[in-house]
Amino acid sequence: MRGPRLSPIVLVCAVATGCAHGMQHAATEENRPHISWEIRSGGDFGDERLVCSSDEQQPSCDLSASTAATVHLALHASKRETSYLGLMRVPFFAGAAERSMKEIGQTVSPGGRPINVSVNGLATADRGTYHWVIALDAIETGSTVPSRIEENVPVAVR
Repeated sequence: MRGPRLSPIVLVCAVATGCAHGMQHAATEENRPHISWEIRSGGDFGDERLVCSSDEQQPSCDLSASTAATVHLALHASKRETSYLGLMRVPFFAGAAERSMKEIGQTVSPGGRPINVSVNGLATADRGTYHWVIALDAIETGSTVPSRIEENVPVAVR
């Protein structure tokens, strides 16, 4: 008997109260725009077990093929109001390639709680190494130059 069937990229959550499953964060610099992230898998909604996170020195992100998984991206507060604009590409979820892209456009107030953007779906059945790409411009109020934030997270589907 199969478990519940998730359609690819079924949930996008961007709320200040957070839906990042109690995501831990150990930022060294709260005065500048920054992000944190994690990948979880298992359970009905792909959030039962931590697979890897940005808090690890050298994260090893290994997912089982065809299992429920969730990616969480947290946009953190800075010393000034900060708008995060950009894209997140999650190519290791099953389904159409055009659904693997998620536009991000959120603003975080100084001292505010992180805004979490989450996407879940089934990991592809095609084994191999994929790259979760995060490409954002963080624009602080009063600044004319955005801060570029880029992450390229290798994810092995086994």
